[in-house]
Amino acid sequence: MKIESKLLGRVEFDESSIIQMSEGLIGISGQKRFVLLEKEDFAPFGYFQAIDDPSLSLVVINPFLVEPEYQFYLSDEDLRTLEVSSANDFQLLAVVVFSAEVTDITVNLKAPILINIHT
Repeated sequence: MKIESKLLGRVEFDESSIIQMSEGLIGISGQKRFVLLEKEDFAPFGYFQAIDDPSLSLVVINPFLVEPEYQFYLSDEDLRTLEVSSANDFQLLAVVVFSAEVTDITVNLKAPILINIHT
């Protein structure tokens, strides 16, 4: 598949890499399909690109790279919804908000994105 990302230009990806978010994300619940794009020259960051809105691309990072002692809570309902049973079943991401001032860069550790890596 191909999309024309406002931030990244033309992006090609395999349809099997589409991440379906049944409820969307807080604040952008209308967007349900994303693809995680990682570019070697932008590591350790990645792009969580909305497929149906080429202007929407979130910068993400593994939260443990920011806060090694990071902890989060998943309820039994969360585990059932995500269809995961262990930490090996999902990838965890946190949204990064860049700023012109380095001291103003933030990482949202309160609302991580969890992705079932099997489905």
